[in-house]
Amino acid sequence: MTPFCIFAIVDAIIAAIMYFGGMEFKLAFCIMAGMIVAEIVARVTFHFFFQSLDDYGEAWRYRCKWDIFSLIDGELWDDMKASFILWAYHTLALLAGIGVFCLVDKLL
Repeated sequence: MTPFCIFAIVDAIIAAIMYFGGMEFKLAFCIMAGMIVAEIVARVTFHFFFQSLDDYGEAWRYRCKWDIFSLIDGELWDDMKASFILWAYHTLALLAGIGVFCLVDKLL
């Protein structure tokens, strides 16, 4: 079973818990659809932004490192570039999920 299938199953379970917990079906379905599309977009565009999982980890290392230390180490440009790429990657997935949430909400 691929990791995406596992995430889709987890999303469906979360939506079922929200629905049986008293949330309206339409809202639970919209949230589930948005989460699944955000995961699809993140998986499809991963190699567009990063070459490997190690590259992704290095981007997080730069993101968590203070800029003053990057400047002292002579890595400020790499830090800024990695932080921007990480921001763009996560923002794209987030906006895709929010867009599907709003679209499904309007259509239902």
